[in-house]
Amino acid sequence: FITSEEQRAGSRDYYWRATGKHPGGGAETVDIPFVAYERAHRTRRRPPDGASSWCLDTLTLATWLGYYISEGSGARLGTKGFKLGICQTTPGEDEVPTGTTAHMVQVSEALARTGIASLSVRRSRRWTRGGRNAWSITLASKSLHAWVTARAGFGSHDKRIPREVFGWTREAQQALMDAMIAGDGHQAG
Repeated sequence: FITSEEQRAGSRDYYWRATGKHPGGGAETVDIPFVAYERAHRTRRRPPDGASSWCLDTLTLATWLGYYISEGSGARLGTKGFKLGICQTTPGEDEVPTGTTAHMVQVSEALARTGIASLSVRRSRRWTRGGRNAWSITLASKSLHAWVTARAGFGSHDKRIPREVFGWTREAQQALMDAMIAGDGHQAG
């Protein structure tokens, strides 16, 4: 959202949002700080080489974040689990994800390969009705959960585009928008 204060100040963020022209540059990676579980035995995933954070590709994170904003939600299960899920309903009764859902799975797999989270993909038999499938794609990670929910929100009424996005590359910004439209939008023309 553009505030009147930003409009009066003529900020770079306002210029980009008002004109659609990015002022240039942009971050190609995002650092996600490590957050330890309260119980030491639960901490299996740590950043590589003793680092204090994971360095993620902005394009991959932007695409996943677009799907999360349009179709996702977060869950905190006491001290045992911190999960970020994306649910997608698809036509047909295929046993494997297809179309947009398959792309959501690929992007989630790319994030999981960094070591930041474990991935679960399952077809919900409970919600399979009338020739449609419901897919649940879940990433479990306290670090990713903390970063995403603090910046992009938690539930459907709280989710938003994080401020950091306006400092990312134009390609990452476009990937975020494309994923939001593919996840829960419509493109005319």
